[in-house]
Parts: sequence; C-alpha cells; structure tokens
Amino acid sequence: MSKTILVIEDDHEQAIIVRHYLEDAEYDVFISHDGSSGLKLFRENPPDLVVLDVMLPGMNGLDICREIRREKKDTPIIMVTALGSEESTLAGFEVGVDDYLSKPYRPRELVARIGSLIRRYENKEERSPTMGIPGLEIDILKHEVKVDGVEVALSVREFELLIILVAQPGRVYSRDQLLENAFGFDYQGLDRTVDAHIGNLREKIGDNPKKPRFIETVYGVGYRVINA
Repeated sequence: MSKTILVIEDDHEQAIIVRHYLEDAEYDVFISHDGSSGLKLFRENPPDLVVLDVMLPGMNGLDICREIRREKKDTPIIMVTALGSEESTLAGFEVGVDDYLSKPYRPRELVARIGSLIRRYENKEERSPTMGIPGLEIDILKHEVKVDGVEVALSVREFELLIILVAQPGRVYSRDQLLENAFGFDYQGLDRTVDAHIGNLREKIGDNPKKPRFIETVYGVGYRVINA
C-alpha cells in the first residue's frame, strides 16, 4: 500500500515540483497552500508523513507542529524553510519536528529523507518488542511509552533517542553518536539538535535534569540512561 504524504507549502511552484518527485517515488500526495487548511486536511486524512513549510498564511508551520503534537499524534514531520539560521532550526526541533531542510533544497534529498524517516518509524519488528527500566516501559511495535503506567506521546526522533539510550543503561552516548543512530541517513546536524530533543523527551517523561530519574547528562560527553 502506498504511503501518503501531506505537503503544506504556500509556494505553488515548489509544491508542484515536490509532488512530481514524490509521485515518481510512488507516494500518494496531498497538497495544501495555507496553514489552517493544511491542519484541517491532516485531521481529516491522517498522512504517513508531513512535509511542512514554516512561513505559511493563516497559521505558521511551528504552530501546526505544536498542534499536531498537542493532539498526541506521532506522525513524522519534516520541516522546510528559507530561514536557515541555527535558531530557526532549533525552534522546529523544540516543537517536535523530526527532520529539517533549508531552502533551496534538492527534491531528491527530500525524497530520501522521507524514505529514511518512514522506515525508521515502521521497522520496529527487528527490535525486541518491549524494553524498559524501572518506571519506564517501551512497546516498540505499538510505538508506546509509559511512565509509571501512564502513556506519553513522543515524536519519532524522541522515541528513537529513548530506545537507543534504554537499550544499554549506563552506557554514555556522545551527541554525534546519538545523531548518527537516531537520525540516520547522512544527517548533517548540530549538537544542539540532540540537546533540543533530549530536552523535549525529558519534559514529556517528567524527568528533571537537575535531579534525573531516567536520563543523565554526562557533562562534556553526552547522555546516558541511569542504570537503576
């Protein structure tokens, strides 16, 4: 069955180009040219992945992402923007974006990143179905995380980071290692990208970085899950 991609892009010419490349890659594509209509389309026809511009009429991309995550949807989101600054990139990750491309970008790279992200979301059968540490349960196949029995919603990247850390409690991962393992592809990211995702992850699982219960910062090195 073909995967469905929702593209929310106000540049009509760019949207046509993206549609062409995605349909050539055998994706079903829905297009919206403004934020409010895009969010409505997302709710009416939940896609397998969203390609989301930042600067949109009606409702900007950051607000759309916030709303999707507020509704506890873990749909993968790739944000694209002409705002190529580090601050704008981190702003996207902080609201739950899974990947980021700056304009102008090569459509083939977008297609490759979409494929990588969808595979990471789906290919959970290769891992142990369940894993966890005291107080934290992870169901890989259902993409579910529970803290003290209460389910919490994580984005694809947050989920990937958590299972990497929990798989080997006590092992310290550098930011570069986490970028490589959780983001995959040939991601050219920033160390602060990992920090932003870890910050979101901690907030969602109720972990205080000053008195960590689950994830500990190893200063100057990276992060590890506390080996209880």
